[in-house]
Amino acid sequence: LGMHVVAKFFLRNAVPLRSPDVNSESDRPVVFPSSSTLRFDTDTTLKILAVAKRIQVTVNDLLTRDLFLAIDAWRTQNGVQSKNEWLRFFVPINHRVAEDATLSAANVMSAVFLERQSSQLHDPESLLRSLQLQMQRVKRYQLGFLFIAAHALMSRIPQLRACVIRQKKCVSSCVFSNVGVVFNQLALLRQDGKLKIGDVLLEDVDFVAPLRPMTAAAFCVCSYAGRLSINLHFDPRAISKSQAKSLLNSLDSKIRQSLKTQHKE
Repeated sequence: LGMHVVAKFFLRNAVPLRSPDVNSESDRPVVFPSSSTLRFDTDTTLKILAVAKRIQVTVNDLLTRDLFLAIDAWRTQNGVQSKNEWLRFFVPINHRVAEDATLSAANVMSAVFLERQSSQLHDPESLLRSLQLQMQRVKRYQLGFLFIAAHALMSRIPQLRACVIRQKKCVSSCVFSNVGVVFNQLALLRQDGKLKIGDVLLEDVDFVAPLRPMTAAAFCVCSYAGRLSINLHFDPRAISKSQAKSLLNSLDSKIRQSLKTQHKE
């Protein structure tokens, strides 16, 4: 199974969401980081949690499915769609266990790749179940460790590492990371679930996931004070501010459509 996963990664070429050379606003000043955030109110957040629980999937499964659909629709609208292209999500996997609770800020993680073609996105329910099954296999067979093993191999062969890092090809179409509920264990005063320090109230938080060459978008999900938010960090050389807003609007629409559809069922 592990060799099958590795083979698919090298045999399939991921497509960027949008290449820098097709951006009509490329002559404008480039600002890093460029980001925008989609925030849900408490009621919508509770609905998302309730729907995921009722249909027996994780919130990540639900959001990943809707992000595939949103990106596919957005790329079609922007004229950069092909039925044979592979959309590939880079998805960090948390490997922290109870013994790691006292660690200072450190990465105890790996990653997996989720890949789909446009032809596999026509049936939202089938897509959701396929993503659920794939992530269950990742956890059951600990496939996230393949990413760590690849890094260990490259550390032993510097020439291979340099070749992989410097290659001018798209390794992943986007990043999709979920850091979960944040600041929930801090022993500080709260007001309406929000941290309060003296007269200062922390209204919202954003987590901005990093980009790499040819990966023009990184989505980071978090939950704070009972509200779910999704931050989009985008490469302004490839995606303009208006296009980034349109992409988040597309994701918002797909999520709300999912809630409406699942509620009816």
